[in-house]
Amino acid sequence: PVKVVQPDQPDKERLSRKYPPKAKDEVIQVGETVELDEHNIANWDDISDYVDAVYDETEDKDEILTDRPGRYRNRGKLRILYTDGSEKILKITIKVEGEEETATPSEATPSEATPSEAKGNDAKKYDPIPQDVIVKPGETLEPEEGIKNKEELPSDTEYKDVTPSNVDKTKDYEAIIKVVYPDGSSEEIKVPVTVSKGSRGTGGSWSGGSGGGGSSSRILNTSNDRIYADPDMSVSSGSVGGSWILVDGASNKWSYHTSTGALAKKGWMYISNPYAKDEYGKFSWFKFNEDGIMEYGWIKSQNGKWYHTHAISDGNLGVLHRGWYYEPMDGKWYYLDQKTGAMCEGWLLIDNQYYYFTEAANVLQQTYLQKEDGHWYYDNHNRRPYGSMYQNERTPDNYYVDANGVWKPES
Repeated sequence: PVKVVQPDQPDKERLSRKYPPKAKDEVIQVGETVELDEHNIANWDDISDYVDAVYDETEDKDEILTDRPGRYRNRGKLRILYTDGSEKILKITIKVEGEEETATPSEATPSEATPSEAKGNDAKKYDPIPQDVIVKPGETLEPEEGIKNKEELPSDTEYKDVTPSNVDKTKDYEAIIKVVYPDGSSEEIKVPVTVSKGSRGTGGSWSGGSGGGGSSSRILNTSNDRIYADPDMSVSSGSVGGSWILVDGASNKWSYHTSTGALAKKGWMYISNPYAKDEYGKFSWFKFNEDGIMEYGWIKSQNGKWYHTHAISDGNLGVLHRGWYYEPMDGKWYYLDQKTGAMCEGWLLIDNQYYYFTEAANVLQQTYLQKEDGHWYYDNHNRRPYGSMYQNERTPDNYYVDANGVWKPES
């Protein structure tokens, strides 16, 4: 269930939009750990009075190799909670520097300064763009094919596949391509790799010429237009080249047509979203009803689980939420699983703190009702909603949680 924000609602009512945070790179030395906080917000002094909390929600930190120099563009993630309940996700670039990278040109004598030091770091100047790649079973990935804009990078740039050896490459996976520039700087890019199921016929979609020669991997020029009953986080490629159509601007009704003209409906689709803000990534899960209209707000999926999608038309309308979510209609906090997106219940360990979320067994009557417009609305202010977090009270099993919902062992 989620509040439907009308298009004419003033932006000034949301502090996250009135006082947006600005990212500041996290720079650490080889061997140090990645820890993000308010010091990664460049304009913290300007917005701190309007912020309740800042959480480091960087995923897969073990994939950030801190034992060697490197640059991880937008891999860090901060979740910023404002005093009015709104929130903002801020992507942070993480730089791991070695001793050879810490010296500045001013610290070198003219005879020691190299051309690359004089013109700046190539990794800062260039922005490699990843693209989906497809390989046949058993074939080797050619790392340079995972970079879409190679022609925009220096001609002597090298590309290395540094995907961990424990990744299962017999099925679709995410490769890590290291881009090494002529000046010695580098950065790592994640590239979706699809492993072909069997051989392709003459009408297949392998790009490039046929016959001998050439590389073994091929750029994927097909679109995954499949409709899923529920979000599937193992999916690595999505629908591309389709069109978003505004059906009704007054009520934010959108539909999506694939590159073949097919209307997405009756389920979830993983779609390239050209309108998305940076923090939500290139692809997102969207839900469509039986008429092909995109749903947003609270959604009960076919697996019986609840999901929440972004309900504000700010470039992320309909995008699947993950992590903490504050619901203005009932004034409660919810937690959506970081990996599946499904709403959580019961006891949950988050950032080394225990929280309790209302279980279905403790909700005797429905608290959200679906109305004619298809959205779910909070309908009873006297009952606790399913999935809502307990605060400043005792849980059903008699444990005390404080005003922030954190269990206090001494109580």
